[in-house]
Amino acid sequence: NKLLQEAFRAAHWLKGATRAVTLKDIERLSHHIEEVLRLVRDGQSELTADTCDVLYNSLDGIEALIKDCEKSAITLPKSSGEFLVHCAAKLKASLSQVSHA
Repeated sequence: NKLLQEAFRAAHWLKGATRAVTLKDIERLSHHIEEVLRLVRDGQSELTADTCDVLYNSLDGIEALIKDCEKSAITLPKSSGEFLVHCAAKLKASLSQVSHA
């Protein structure tokens, strides 16, 4: 699916871009997003409504964090760590459900 491939490439680009500017927390979350999209793209998983919700929430959170970084000279706000850990855990849970399906 062309749209899915574009989403995967965007996640891969985001991961690389955040690595380049040393935003490690966002890079890790981007990697999880990329992994979910890879599994769906490769037919190893289906994209459920719950997984889509987590992906959208993760992207919204990343967008907010990047805006905060722009305001604070590229330093992540202290509250970002908890949010990123929560999103990464949700994405890992989605991957775990896929591997047991």
